[in-house]
Amino acid sequence: MNNILREALLKQKSFKDNFSKESFVPRFLNNKNEELSNPSLIKVLRGPRRVGKSTFLLLFLKDKDFMYVNFDDSDVITNIESQNSFLHELHQIYGETKLVLFDEIQNMPNWELFLHKLEKEGYNIYITGSNSDLLNTKCASSLTGRYVSFSIFPFSYGEFLVAIGEENAPSLDSFDFFLKNGGFPEVIVNKVSPFSYISDLLYSIIYKDIIKKYNIRNYSSMDSLVSYLISNFCQILNLSEISKITDVKNYRTLKKYFDYLEKSYICAFLYEFNFKPSKSISSKQKVYFYDNSFLMYKNLFNSENTGFFFENLVFTELLKKGIVPNYDFFYYRTKGGYEVDFIIKQGVKVTALVQVCYDIFNTKTENREIRSLIKASEELSCHNLFVITKNIAKKVEKDGMVVKFIPFDSFYQEAFKF
Repeated sequence: MNNILREALLKQKSFKDNFSKESFVPRFLNNKNEELSNPSLIKVLRGPRRVGKSTFLLLFLKDKDFMYVNFDDSDVITNIESQNSFLHELHQIYGETKLVLFDEIQNMPNWELFLHKLEKEGYNIYITGSNSDLLNTKCASSLTGRYVSFSIFPFSYGEFLVAIGEENAPSLDSFDFFLKNGGFPEVIVNKVSPFSYISDLLYSIIYKDIIKKYNIRNYSSMDSLVSYLISNFCQILNLSEISKITDVKNYRTLKKYFDYLEKSYICAFLYEFNFKPSKSISSKQKVYFYDNSFLMYKNLFNSENTGFFFENLVFTELLKKGIVPNYDFFYYRTKGGYEVDFIIKQGVKVTALVQVCYDIFNTKTENREIRSLIKASEELSCHNLFVITKNIAKKVEKDGMVVKFIPFDSFYQEAFKF
């Protein structure tokens, strides 16, 4: 018996047993309760660090008898002598239950084989991980495809309002706070300093989930890349400029770095829509961040950037509605060079065109947004045209088309559909 391992597991059991006594903000997961309750599937909950993945599942399972292990605990990871002895130790502590929750499972060596063993023996398994590539092709093959995956992100605007008690009467100050500081639960609920919290979190993700995981020797090149991307969020990226500034000369290396950042839930790279997927994949990319708080990292909030912050906010809310970038939505440029922020598609059909505009009071700005939508509508044969605004609701008819202006407090709600 490994006493250090046993003590660590007992401490985690005590945490689990006392967890349900606290109160938490309810999370919305797009009505997935039926799939989450399926005992024959491995349930995988993915998302950025510190967004409440384990909290969600601990609350979901609170009335059941289950085993819990957090693999972010070094006392656990460094003291597992074998998978069989580890499983034996768990049952010594928890009894004969076959319901398990494994937190940050990717930290356990050969975890795919361990889950495969448990799956064959009829265990009901829940796992979390902070990497979107958690179930890659190799792993999915070893698990015989018997899993279902979910994503959870920082608080949506609706969850944020519940957390601060303003779900029925949101204030302008609250919206401005969310726009600037994002939705990480600890920042909202525990009122910790957003700037220091995000600086620490991003450093941790860059170092643990990227530098260490992928054996990158030069930390400064990755840090410089993140700083550059933050300074150019919501914009089309210039790879040659990035190469000069970050000192990453090799194009393939740069693409790998993009992939690492995306898998670690720091930022996403949005392709330009094309009916030919090969052309879309090879298009220039725009960069968005998984939470507006990331934009504070080495980049002071500037009122001149409010429009871009609002666009990034709409991007994050699309994610939380279950709309997947580069699958369900893209950006688009017309043949004449007019840009549409987001196009939404279902299958091969474009179903909505969406512009994002924080301040629509300027007639010139309004006409520009409408013109881009109409030009794109003609090319993509889509007549659902929207402008997401801070607080304007109206309809404008032009050239035989109707453009709907949607205030953000209507857009974020679960009932809103494009």
